[in-house]
Amino acid sequence: MVLMVFPSRIETFPRSAHQENWAKHLQLSAEQVQVLRAIQRQYRQELVQINHKVMLKRIELKSLNQEEFMGENGEELRRQIQTLRIRARERSLVYQKEALAILTPEQQKKLPPDCTMGFYCREWMPRGGMGRGMGRSLPGPPSTQEGEPKP
Repeated sequence: MVLMVFPSRIETFPRSAHQENWAKHLQLSAEQVQVLRAIQRQYRQELVQINHKVMLKRIELKSLNQEEFMGENGEELRRQIQTLRIRARERSLVYQKEALAILTPEQQKKLPPDCTMGFYCREWMPRGGMGRGMGRSLPGPPSTQEGEPKP
């Protein structure tokens, strides 16, 4: 089985011309760029591993029957998924802090207020939305207004 996992969105320092623009804007030295790239590579590798584990747990959860899904097995799998999601968010903050430490105070002042330094952790969702039946509405109860016949 081949399982594809997509890394999180890289906002500020992707491996592209956009990264070069930020390097120029912040006036990063060649050494700073090299260190940031190494940190990002390490972060992406770690995030892919975590996302892979989350996907395996989600597949396992979806394979449960209704009784198991609502029982202890399902609850344990949901706890494990939540723990992995929290770990991914924590790791993104650790890597952001590590990347900020590389910048001088002047360079840090040039960053936008909500800059993630490319360490944005967003849960990857497979096609189909956030869960079973999202976006589908069920018909409501029959109308009970006066004058309308009850079915």
